[in-house]
Amino acid sequence: MTITDDARPLLAEKGVVLAVAAAPIGPLAHAIDAYRQAVAVRVGANAAHRDQPHCLLVQSYRDDPASIPVYQRALAAIVTRDRNERTRRDVTVTGLTMRPLWHGLEIESPSLFALAVGFAARTTADTGRSHIARRDRLRLVLASGFAPADDDTLGELAHRIIDPKLPAQWEVGLWQCRDGAWGCVWQEHAA
Repeated sequence: MTITDDARPLLAEKGVVLAVAAAPIGPLAHAIDAYRQAVAVRVGANAAHRDQPHCLLVQSYRDDPASIPVYQRALAAIVTRDRNERTRRDVTVTGLTMRPLWHGLEIESPSLFALAVGFAARTTADTGRSHIARRDRLRLVLASGFAPADDDTLGELAHRIIDPKLPAQWEVGLWQCRDGAWGCVWQEHAA
């Protein structure tokens, strides 16, 4: 599920829509970019092309625009704490999944789950609101919203181009939707 797909019901309400996601950098990210380019050339862009490749950690939520600095500080504090405690960000891509509605990478990461839980707890305490929930299933969507006729081609390209065992670092960011487009309002920078 892309950030946009997750937030669609929230976009009609007032306020801003926010989400916390992790994005790969390094060889895995390069393979994903090559895959996306090959897909765009071969069958055309699909819904997954709207957003940067990412793994959604916290379900999209709506809040007042004035709350954004609270969320930025909370996420920065959690990331800084993890770095100071030398918490290793263990992220394992367990494989490629091909479903009729989406193709993607399945991800297991106790540290990303812990980060999401910590973010929800800290922001609930800071804002007095309890509308933030972590994702129960971590995945990075490679393709979604594609024509059923393209399913085999997309799967073949994914298996040929993306090796789930490629190394990656994962940067965490706070994303905001403005006028239907997602932009990062805070992102950690890998050390």
